[in-house]
Formats: sequence, structure tokens, C-alpha cells
Amino acid sequence: MVMRDKIISEHIFELRYEPFGTLLDIRGTIADEIKKQLDFKHWFITENRIDFRDNEDGGREMAFISFRNLGYVSLRPPTKNYFQDKSARFMKEILKIENFKMNPIHRIGIRSMFVITYGDKFESLKDLFGQKTLSRETDFEKLFEAKIFDNGISMIFRSGDSFFKIVSGPMEKEQMKGFLRIHDDLPEVGLFFDIDNYKKDLGEIDEREISSLIKNFSEKSWLRLESFKTLIFGS
Repeated sequence: MVMRDKIISEHIFELRYEPFGTLLDIRGTIADEIKKQLDFKHWFITENRIDFRDNEDGGREMAFISFRNLGYVSLRPPTKNYFQDKSARFMKEILKIENFKMNPIHRIGIRSMFVITYGDKFESLKDLFGQKTLSRETDFEKLFEAKIFDNGISMIFRSGDSFFKIVSGPMEKEQMKGFLRIHDDLPEVGLFFDIDNYKKDLGEIDEREISSLIKNFSEKSWLRLESFKTLIFGS
């Protein structure tokens, strides 16, 4: 039986806003407050950005704030809700900081990268992926008079006033290392699924709406992963 139950995931929340120079005057205050409230053990300040880490060498939890964007990163979170809860808390604490004024927002998004373990050879997964996603695969081989060596898809969708982009395909371990930050325990072969849920040109919105979008996008990432997994492997 082909194993396809183990899922590895990494997630990034990013919010882009109209740049503001006054952030440079409160970098120390931001560093102190976020370190205290979110228990980040390591932080450092550069010319126009503050970075936080749970480990000196990088770790699994990271955050950043700059004069034009901010974000939160969670690598291999223990539960599906963990990342969205931590990102929303990070956003809440940021907006509490005195003199931190959120400028009009250009984009808010959550990018999630998943690897579903596949317990068989790469060729087997490549063929299965092609059968499920490339209905004209045989025609391509005839057109170019060559066999398909690797395959994948990249598509952008619109859902109401939001968008999402997916990139997916079968991968071997060495290729996965080019996309994922943590390389421990990667499978020899797996299905890679990268989804970026985002919304643009939001203007001025409050913390409640930002938290709602974080929750919605995070949940949609997992739901769309499950739908795609069912498409490829069946229920």
C-alpha cells in the first residue's frame, strides 16, 4: 500500500502596506514589546527592519517588521490552527504598540507549502499526477516526440475579491530542499503543493478584519490541499 498520510507543512503570513518612515524611530520599542509578549528569545535590528526568532540559528518560529511589510513564519506547526493563532496574536500585539500606525494595506496573504509523503517511486507518482492533471499528456508526448521526464502545474484562481495561486507536482527529496527551509525527515518522494491565498488593495482595515482574513486564508489552504490530495490519490 502506498503511504500518503504524512504531511509536512511550512506557512508564511505577510502584510504589505504603504511605507512609513516613522517606524525607524520606534524599532527599539517594537523589539522590546514583541520579545516580551510573544516570548521570542532572539531578535536583531537592521537599518529598516526588526527580525525575531525562537532560536539563534533560525528555529521554527520567525517574525519580521519593516517600514513596508511585516510577517510571521511557522515551520512544521504541530496543529492546523497553530499558525493562524500565532499570526493573529502577532498582529494584535503589533497594533497595540504606541506610535505604530497601520498605513493603507496593499496586500495580505498566506502562503502554505505542503509535502505529502508518497511511498513509491518517483516515476509512479509522476505518471499518476499526469493522469489526474494533464488530460492531454499523451498528445504532448506526440507533439514533441519525447517522453515527459517531470511534470507540474501552476495556476491562479479568483474567488470573490480574493485570489489564490497553486503550484504543485511530484518531487524527490533534493528538489524539495530548494523550497522548504527544514530538511529533516523529508521523504524520498512526495507530492509538493504550494498555495498562496491573498487579497489586494484593502486600504485601511482594523485588527479584527486582518485576523478574520488570516483565519480564512489559513483554513482555505488546508481545505484546498485536501481537495487536491483527493483529486490525485482518491478518497
